[in-house]
Amino acid sequence: MTRSRALAMVVVVLAGLVAGCSGVDSNRQPSVPPDAVEKAASSPQVAVVVNASAPRDDLLGSAKCGGTLVGPSMVLTARHCIGDLNPAKLDVVIGVENICRTAEVRGERIRVSAVKTAQPDTLDAAVLVLSQPAKTPPLAVFTAPEKETGPYVAVGWGSTGRSPTSCHRQTVELTAGAHDACESGRKTAPRWASSTQFCGVPVAGADRNTCSGDSGGPVLHLDGDTATLFAMVNWGTGCGVRDVGFYTRLDNLRPWLAATEKLIAAQG
Repeated sequence: MTRSRALAMVVVVLAGLVAGCSGVDSNRQPSVPPDAVEKAASSPQVAVVVNASAPRDDLLGSAKCGGTLVGPSMVLTARHCIGDLNPAKLDVVIGVENICRTAEVRGERIRVSAVKTAQPDTLDAAVLVLSQPAKTPPLAVFTAPEKETGPYVAVGWGSTGRSPTSCHRQTVELTAGAHDACESGRKTAPRWASSTQFCGVPVAGADRNTCSGDSGGPVLHLDGDTATLFAMVNWGTGCGVRDVGFYTRLDNLRPWLAATEKLIAAQG
């Protein structure tokens, strides 16, 4: 078993290990208006990574992870989603909302030509280099200092309990997890816990959490009508609304992303 495949299993298996994690603040309240959440959910830069052989009208069975367009030819995703896969066997579909045969599957589908992984190996981040620039403009990366207050909204096609992935984009509004819950979660999988990660939980009243299938997808910071990329979904202690999730903050990846974009431009 390779290291990256082991991480993929950790992300899935952890969903059943620490359900009902204690220490979460029960007084949390939703802070994002519904229309703002809806707008975040429809962000055109949100992407899904699929097998290149997947049919045009049904991506559900081939969906591997989420992603975000962060450069003209760059889609950011979680490293564990890619593992040892051949880039030539991957496509990215940008701006898609429905990925099932039950409705029209729309989006900008582009072949992956290469994969650039972040260092060190424990940093769960990778850039999928697209074979051609996307028509969609990339999403800006959040640059303000980490306040861990939000509002943050995770977007993806993760499991809702009925299937490994969902047909339509789902959203989860997040806020910072309580200290005890976060420390307990880090002890569950210390190999993957990192100071570069934001520990988050759904706000009070939420009916879902991020889950398997959401890895690599964006966590957006909302400021009025403006959404910026704050973090990326990585792993969690479970899929329940009281479980904590760990999300790599993008301010920590900015130097690597900038260097990767320059390298891609230089290579033409």
